Amino acid sequence: SAEALAFACRRLLADPVFVLAAARLGEPGALLEAGLPTLTLTGLDLAGTGQLAREHGTHVPAAALTQVHRATGGNPLAVIALIAEPDRLREVTPGVPVPVPARIAAWFARRAAGLDPDTHRVLLVAAAGDGDLAVMARACAALGLDVGGLAAAERAGLVTIRSGRVEFAHPLARASVYAAADPGDRR
Repeated sequence: SAEALAFACRRLLADPVFVLAAARLGEPGALLEAGLPTLTLTGLDLAGTGQLAREHGTHVPAAALTQVHRATGGNPLAVIALIAEPDRLREVTPGVPVPVPARIAAWFARRAAGLDPDTHRVLLVAAAGDGDLAVMARACAALGLDVGGLAAAERAGLVTIRSGRVEFAHPLARASVYAAADPGDRR
């Protein structure tokens, strides 16, 4: 379907026709590879996150709203899922990823499915930390892990390594890696 749509869109560039299609950024597909004009959507800002919470009839205290926004990157679906369960937010220790709904966690888990177990453990160290690559390398060494395993996670589109920092592709990717880990591994 995506290939047929991309084929038709390439032929319509000279005609006064508007086509709107959605595709996930970072996942290969005919629409993204067709060379068509694109508009990349970003998450809601903090004010938009608050407005979305109010529209869903939920009052979220300012500190919790900031935490929801940071944890979700402004992803509306994730915001709605987290504000629907405000008690889960109270259980979260500052600095630890916010629990994410199973459906969202499963999407990121599929992206990490091809990684070996040691790379998953290195990703868990990254998810539990603050992104400082030097600190993470020391933690990995203490656990007998090779921080170089992050290269596979970077190829999978889960993290980016730059300027001595490990950055997850999305805050929900970090939270999903953390949530999917065995509690013993998290400890």
